[in-house]
Amino acid sequence: MEKIIVIGAGGLAREVRFLIEQINVVNPQYEFLGYLVSDLKSIGEYDSKDEIIGDFNWLSKNRNVVNVAIGIGNPNHRLKVGNELSKHYQNIEIIDLMFPKDKIIIGYSGSFGITNALGLFINTIKQLNKNLDIYFVLVGSGDLKNEYIKQLSDCNNVVFLPRIEQNQVKYILGKCDILYLSTKYSKVWQYGQSMNKVVEYMLAGKPIIASYSGYQSMINESKCGVFVKDENEIELINTILHFSNMRKTEREKIGKNGKNWIYDERVYSVLAIKYINEINLRIRQ
Repeated sequence: MEKIIVIGAGGLAREVRFLIEQINVVNPQYEFLGYLVSDLKSIGEYDSKDEIIGDFNWLSKNRNVVNVAIGIGNPNHRLKVGNELSKHYQNIEIIDLMFPKDKIIIGYSGSFGITNALGLFINTIKQLNKNLDIYFVLVGSGDLKNEYIKQLSDCNNVVFLPRIEQNQVKYILGKCDILYLSTKYSKVWQYGQSMNKVVEYMLAGKPIIASYSGYQSMINESKCGVFVKDENEIELINTILHFSNMRKTEREKIGKNGKNWIYDERVYSVLAIKYINEINLRIRQ
């Protein structure tokens, strides 16, 4: 088995280690040696202290270890550390276990609660477990997260990541090929939706699949994705396969539609003009 270390020792680093264990269940590949941190004096209260084997100088003394996975959530810090390691340690190979390069990444970012209605998505992940071309990345926290992890414990096509800070969302969404969201059925949705998640997804410039049965807007108007009926597993599976089988350039074009639409239709300057025109129309009536 190949030896591997994880950079960082916090929540995301532990998730990376858990992913290594998941990989080994299917195909024994990595021997986890421990965590490395940049500064041993700044180890936090919730870091995995018992398994920290040293700082970056450890790499100089152990030149035979070539696999390194970075478990740092902050994208700027992650990039900085990756560049620093690549520059000073030519023998290492930084691998991205969370976002496999040879697969289509389906991403979800948000809460894991009743109102998020992720049961359909979880069942779909189970059904697609044998599809070697698709990989699911679920990011966030919530009351039902541990239950979902348990339900998918035998699946090797999914990883659960912890809740991330708002300034990290753009990086995570940008690593995905397709984004997913869902809502629990409610009569309120008959009047439409304006979820922050929809805006974040559209600004990420990725195709969106939404399990939602309310009044449709934004995604269909911009042609950046599709709505599927909630609780329709077959339709969701077929939609995921449809987008996954597209050429990369075609997916990018669809995703770009959403980003452009937000800047054309939802910036304050445009909305202000629309409100003024509507008010003037009402006054004349």
